[in-house]
Amino acid sequence: MLSKLDESLLAEDDEWVQNFKFLLRKSELSPVLDAVEVSKYLLARRGLWKGREETESWVLAALEASKTFTPYVIKQPVEVDSGSKWRWLSGMQKGIRFGLYPRAIKSAMCLNREHSTHLWRRLGLIAVEDIGVANLPLVAMVLTVSGRRVFRKRLGEERLLSFLIYHMCRSVKNRDVTELLCWVGHTRDRWDRRLDMMRMKLGPLQAIALDPLESVDDRMWALWLIAGTSRYRAPNGLSVVKTMTRDLFWETVEEFDLPILAQYVMRLASTKSNDGMFIAIPLMCEMMRSDSPLRIREKKTSTEMCGEILSAGYDQYTWQGKRALAYFKKACAPVREFFEENGGDNAVEALGLAVFEAEGGVLDKRLVLNGTDDIYHHAIEAYFENAGWPAEKGWGLIELVSDNIDVLHKSRRRVTGND
Repeated sequence: MLSKLDESLLAEDDEWVQNFKFLLRKSELSPVLDAVEVSKYLLARRGLWKGREETESWVLAALEASKTFTPYVIKQPVEVDSGSKWRWLSGMQKGIRFGLYPRAIKSAMCLNREHSTHLWRRLGLIAVEDIGVANLPLVAMVLTVSGRRVFRKRLGEERLLSFLIYHMCRSVKNRDVTELLCWVGHTRDRWDRRLDMMRMKLGPLQAIALDPLESVDDRMWALWLIAGTSRYRAPNGLSVVKTMTRDLFWETVEEFDLPILAQYVMRLASTKSNDGMFIAIPLMCEMMRSDSPLRIREKKTSTEMCGEILSAGYDQYTWQGKRALAYFKKACAPVREFFEENGGDNAVEALGLAVFEAEGGVLDKRLVLNGTDDIYHHAIEAYFENAGWPAEKGWGLIELVSDNIDVLHKSRRRVTGND
């Protein structure tokens, strides 16, 4: 199937190749991928993008393996109406992050009955946001089928959904593309530098984006500017105006010497949402290329339930989650005293951020690169500072939430009537 790929593009002794192989060995997708020679795509570092047809044909062939996968069976399906779908989607995403396949797939199956389009769109975003460069083949699979309803029906939609969510739950994960985007999009530091770069022309911006000696946040900002679309509006007020074309961005990306599969994921992701996560992928691939051996950090995740959904699914983006946060703020004495001492401006927003970092954003198995922890810390501090809270107060609030997580679970059950 891959006969057109030039074998001279392969570099077996490259650190990039070794790192990809390491991640594939950690993935239960390995037998599926070996059957369709995925390694050739991962090793084609110098391959230039010539259209998605050949890569897409590999992805679709790999997905045929789902035919032998046993679909998850729900004994008592729950009807999900339009008003409750958000907490079910949130519960599904938390289940994937936490590696809890039965919890994630049950939410997905219930959603698929009445909200199939929304479910599959969200699944593609989750793949980019929470799996990222830790499993590019899996991200490519999810993105490819998210908009192919006929293909999903032919394979058996519930079977395919079970197959993908199982592997998403079992996969090593990485949120660096998300957190780098959040850091650059929310930070209020170095505004003069940001403004200077906004006045630059293409050449100087490309030089910054491609220079590994530049700071990773400047490189991300340069790529964001080159992408040149007002859709990627930064919360810090520095809106990206449409002064350049997307073609210029893709020309710049070619200079990163990315694997073909990474280019394929980037291009698909760029059409699935307007948040710009795809912009960070070249920088993360570069970090992975220079980081050997790779490290995987395992963490214990929450299994607490609130009715039919993981308790963590009731976050600040659901109306019941917001009510639960308000109740928790009053019911938990240490948290209540914290806000009495430090003021209550944007209290629920700050508390929601702390809950996300203490619970909802935790990954069961995270790929850790050199620079991952710095990006994470900058992103969290930018989040809190953008909400009007000093970074040190934000870290203190995260610790308070972690120490009182049982009270938060009780608050959610009280608000939702599941106590």
